[in-house]
Amino acid sequence: MKVVRYFTLSAIFGTLISVIIIFLQLSDKINLGNNIAITLLSIFYAVLFQFIIVVSMRAMIQKNAVKL
Repeated sequence: MKVVRYFTLSAIFGTLISVIIIFLQLSDKINLGNNIAITLLSIFYAVLFQFIIVVSMRAMIQKNAVKL
């Protein structure tokens, strides 16, 4: 499914961007935890939306297919 790819790619791009920001601001130890949290949050959101949207849509499609 193309939707799953989009969520996976958004997680990968979000993680890469966040890791680049972490490396650029590595000398600032105060904001290191916040940057790592944003990295993990981008992955979490992508996985969460994937399960909410894709799994629920798949179940709805299968339910409607059984009715036909």
